[in-house]
Amino acid sequence: MNFQNQVEWYPQMLENLPIPPEINEQTLQSAIMFECGLLTPLYSEPQTMRAAILQWFGERQWTFEHLVNIIKSKYSPIENTDRYEDLSESNIADITHSETMDRDYLREEERSSGEDKSRAEYVNGQTNNDRNVSAYNTGDYAPTDSGSATNSTSMDTSESNQYSESASCTESETDSTNRKIDDDRTHQLLRHVHGNIGGTTNQELIQQELALLQDFNIYNWIALNLRHSLFLEVW
Repeated sequence: MNFQNQVEWYPQMLENLPIPPEINEQTLQSAIMFECGLLTPLYSEPQTMRAAILQWFGERQWTFEHLVNIIKSKYSPIENTDRYEDLSESNIADITHSETMDRDYLREEERSSGEDKSRAEYVNGQTNNDRNVSAYNTGDYAPTDSGSATNSTSMDTSESNQYSESASCTESETDSTNRKIDDDRTHQLLRHVHGNIGGTTNQELIQQELALLQDFNIYNWIALNLRHSLFLEVW
C-alpha cells in the first residue's frame, strides 16, 4: 500500500498540521502528495502513519517558523552589511558644595567733654538821701530828714560741667551654605550602517540572490525532508 492508498482510506491524514499561518496548508498537502504519493510509508497502518506525521511536524515547528522569518526579512540584495549600533554613555556626578563664613565686628567709641565757668562780681557805692520840707507860713525849705547809706555787694559764681560717654558694640554674623547638585546625563546614539563593504561585487550578490530564489522552495523543502524521514525511498 502506497501513501496515496492510505490517504484515500484515511482522508484526515494531512489535515490540521502544526505549521505557521504563513504556510498554505493545501499547497503543502499537494507538495507532499507529489513527492510521496507513490512511495511506501514507513508505517503501513494509516492511523499510526498519521500520528508519526503529526509528531514530525511538531518537532520541527520552530524550524518552519524560523524559515518563514528568513523569507519575510527585508534586505537589499546588493548590500553585504546591514547593522544597527546603539551607543549610550552615562555621566553621573554628585557635586556637594559647602561654604561657612564667620564674621565678627567690634566697635568701641568713647566721648567726653568738660566745661568750667567762674564769675566774680563786686559792687561798692554810697547813697545820700536828703528830704527838705518848707515850714508853715515860711517860704524857705528846712530839712526834715537826712540820711546816708553805704551799699557793698560781693558775688562769686563758679560753674563746672562734665560729660562723659562710652559705647561698645560687638556684632557677630555667621553664614552657612550647603548646596548639592545631581548631574545625571545620558547620551544615546543610534547608528545604521549598511552598504557594500567590499569583498563581493554587486553583480556577485545579485547572482547569489537569483540562485537562492531558484533553488529554495519552502513547500518542496518540507516535502523532501518528510520523504527522507517517513518513507521508503524505493521505486
